[in-house]
Amino acid sequence: MPKTYKTEIIGYTFEELNEAVQYSIYESDIYFSNEVDLDPIEDDFKETISQLFGGIDIGVYYDISCTQGSGACCVADLDVDTMLNTHSKFNATRNKILREKHKNGDINIESIKVVRCGPSNFYSHEFTCCVEIEYTNYIEEVEAAEDIEEAITTIEEELTLRIRELLTDFHFQLDSFYEDATSFEAYCEIMSNNEVVYTREGKAIDPVFIKSSFVIDGYQLSLGFDEHTEHSFT
Repeated sequence: MPKTYKTEIIGYTFEELNEAVQYSIYESDIYFSNEVDLDPIEDDFKETISQLFGGIDIGVYYDISCTQGSGACCVADLDVDTMLNTHSKFNATRNKILREKHKNGDINIESIKVVRCGPSNFYSHEFTCCVEIEYTNYIEEVEAAEDIEEAITTIEEELTLRIRELLTDFHFQLDSFYEDATSFEAYCEIMSNNEVVYTREGKAIDPVFIKSSFVIDGYQLSLGFDEHTEHSFT
């Protein structure tokens, strides 16, 4: 003769669990941190490089794991005209001659780039990139040519320092945003809107059970298991 079995499970929403159980669920959720979207912060940084330096083809690399080599770096092509005409480093008194020499053809500044540097690029911190200026010097007089070379080197160093300052700030923003977005408080806020039902110990109840149940009161679920049901449990 067919038999019908019934049982009862007390079901809790995430908010109704005690904090210790909530924290246990939070720590065991290996997918939560992967859902953080850092693209808006990356886009803001690229926009900053574009506005300040006329940057194009901007590539950004970062590591927020708090391990050796973590940080942020970038590559980019900086617009020569923007740098010569508007950037303060080129408008400094000692560097005006460089701009003038470029204009009258004594030198030709071909490109200004942010490039990866160092013996290896396994790390992603700000010291793994620098500014390089490619130029041709048509000045034959040795001392004048050396002055141009020194000015170019100085500008490369100053621009590298500025880029690295921006990268340090960029990494700080990434790290702060990630910490906030993956905090226990943020997790609780997100989980307050889900429909998962838990046991008191924090184990998620199979939705199949919930689907065929009816609620006796605010928490108690009555689950019916009939031999003729279409579900087979083994």
